[in-house]
Amino acid sequence: MPHARTGVTLSSLRTIGAELQGWGVPVELQYVKNMDAANRGLALTQTGNDPDNSLFTTKSVRVQLLTSLAIANISDRDIKLYDIQVALPFDATDFHWIQPPAGATNHQYELPALGECPFEGSEVLNSRLGRKFLIHSGLSVEGLLLGEAQVALPPTFRHRSTMPIELTAFADNARRYAIVIILRVERHDQKHKPTDRLPRRRLLEPDEHDALNECDIRSMLAKK
Repeated sequence: MPHARTGVTLSSLRTIGAELQGWGVPVELQYVKNMDAANRGLALTQTGNDPDNSLFTTKSVRVQLLTSLAIANISDRDIKLYDIQVALPFDATDFHWIQPPAGATNHQYELPALGECPFEGSEVLNSRLGRKFLIHSGLSVEGLLLGEAQVALPPTFRHRSTMPIELTAFADNARRYAIVIILRVERHDQKHKPTDRLPRRRLLEPDEHDALNECDIRSMLAKK
């Protein structure tokens, strides 16, 4: 059924089906619900405060990216996430997600643009990319992404301006999920003490015992 071409959404089908049932017309709503669940996937949401979503320049002619992202599985199946990519509005062919320093045993991540302010591995999504990143049905994972490229930022991007960037998550079954995130441009070195960073504004608060930083969103979906 070409819903996209006709402008009919699965949500509107459920509404129409319910109305037809109210008029005594037999409608198999479970079939519509099954189609709805099959077409759901990952919902991406940019989270955090302004300092958690920035693009920095450094004296070593690098750009470094920091963003806070929540990934919710709103489908009825588990989804394996393979990679996350960003489409920067300038040439940065060597862009990559930062890994812990070689030989590090504490699994902390560093972003040189922020100085001596390491990020704990539990709050960074980088470590889960390229591995078995499975998001179970009804769960949400939230964390930071840290990336960099050896490139000079074009002068057209001014200090403290905003930069829209498309971020795409690549999942199993060749599915892609995209969102446009907004980054604040910082065209100078910044050094912040750990206490200078504002508490990250989260989309959902995970259980304090959840080592994978996951949230159960099933109760929220049930209310919709």
